[in-house]
Amino acid sequence: PSPSSPAADPAAIADAARWLIEAENPVILTAYAGRNPSAVGALVRLAELLAVPVIETRHRLNFPSSHPLHLGYSGVRALPHADCVLMVDHDVPWIPAQSAPGPEAKIIQIDNDPVKRDMPLWGFEVDLSIQADSSLALDALALEVARQLGPLDRDRIEQRRHRVSAEHQSRAKKFQQRSLDVRSMRPIAPEYAASCLNEIVDDETIIVSEAVTNGPVLWNYLQLDKPGSFFQSQGSGLGWGLGAALGAKLASPSKTIVCVVGDGSWIFGNPLVAYWTALEQNAPFLTVIFNNQQYCATVEAIQSAAPHGAAIASYPACETPKAPLYSKVSEALGLWAKTVNDPAELPSALRDALQAVRGGRPAVVDICVSTGPPVPSA
Repeated sequence: PSPSSPAADPAAIADAARWLIEAENPVILTAYAGRNPSAVGALVRLAELLAVPVIETRHRLNFPSSHPLHLGYSGVRALPHADCVLMVDHDVPWIPAQSAPGPEAKIIQIDNDPVKRDMPLWGFEVDLSIQADSSLALDALALEVARQLGPLDRDRIEQRRHRVSAEHQSRAKKFQQRSLDVRSMRPIAPEYAASCLNEIVDDETIIVSEAVTNGPVLWNYLQLDKPGSFFQSQGSGLGWGLGAALGAKLASPSKTIVCVVGDGSWIFGNPLVAYWTALEQNAPFLTVIFNNQQYCATVEAIQSAAPHGAAIASYPACETPKAPLYSKVSEALGLWAKTVNDPAELPSALRDALQAVRGGRPAVVDICVSTGPPVPSA
């Protein structure tokens, strides 16, 4: 039998509610609360009661992208000014060398495993740690906040709501303008590729992401609101994406599955086996490859760790095969496939690929994207 989910200690919930209500600049950080879809609604209710901005690391869909309290995927700007931080199901809430809350900020943690037994080096300082299933704890916390709120609190909260909503709108306009500014660049800018992908996504789409270095680009441009619509690997190795997409289609045959991978992830995912199985099991899904023709994560790690070291010039095997090998391999297996170099062709290629998938045929769109500053196309 499955064990019952742990509920939060009522006294701890009462303390957390009081701290959040008293805070002038509270922030919520979460990474995988959305692994339980019911937690998303509970988090929305809590955030709306207090007008607290929510910042994700999108391992799952934890908070609706279009919600006016969603403030993106980086706490670098918000954390130094926060006086109360609620982190929910998070392993790396911030990177101290980049940004962190001030020493006076109160830190509240909600997690099934708050001491991180499998992470012996986990050492983030916490003032109040609540061990509980986040969906249960967030529901209880929202109820307690509603009980404790007073009229003066509500006036202050409404002022914060207007400020956070304005920041959300400003952020959305910035990313929209960025995609327009780079729409004619070649190689294709990842921001433009992600914005084109967003145009074919609907409420019946599930995104399976293993885009690695382009993962944050997807987070910023895919406007997803439905719980259970986004899955990203939390492991340390590559090759998860294709198999996960196949499993998602088998588990949800009525859904449209879009697997977004880097070219390295595609190679490690054993595409011959994944696509043969998809064909044999009548489980078509769309693969979108953000192909920068190198193991970019490895290159970036070398550049950041030892920018003047010997590895910069001599580290082997960071390049991947040139296009259009991936689409040709996919065609040989019987898939609909296309390599896209011209940004003007990308929207139609994605629509055609989606039509093929909905007609029962797996499809691959191999997008040649840039890694550095793009250059204008002719």
